[in-house]
Amino acid sequence: MTLMHQNFLAAILAALALSTTLPSAVCAESPESEAAAEARQYQSEEAADFEKNGDKELAYASHQGLLKLYSQAQSDASGDTTILGTFESGEATYLVKTTGEEVKKALEKLDGKRCSLKAKIRNNGKFIIVKSIVLAGPGDAGARRRGGM
Repeated sequence: MTLMHQNFLAAILAALALSTTLPSAVCAESPESEAAAEARQYQSEEAADFEKNGDKELAYASHQGLLKLYSQAQSDASGDTTILGTFESGEATYLVKTTGEEVKKALEKLDGKRCSLKAKIRNNGKFIIVKSIVLAGPGDAGARRRGGM
């Protein structure tokens, strides 16, 4: 493990140590502390993945399902502007977040459609963090001999 990885893990563990000093009753009372608890859980899952795989990119997997983006009114009503909509796969429904603005624009084209996303699931299956869209290529035409038998 390189020095940079050790420093990263040390920072994550220090943040986790600070987060465990807050009483759980405080976290349940206000929406700000709920967001802070979700952020702490996200950081701990990221640190666990990094320690397990040694690479952040290995945490992303392909997920297939139906993407439904929120309208502006629904987004405003939810209170969290980072949540773009829902992603319904065979086993669960996740709230969608992205890693960047270009991914958000690409997702808008897939609203209401079945798609395949390269993403990771976080916060005990509550969120799916989308990194990119997996595009399907043309079907295999197959190689055949010309000229008959």
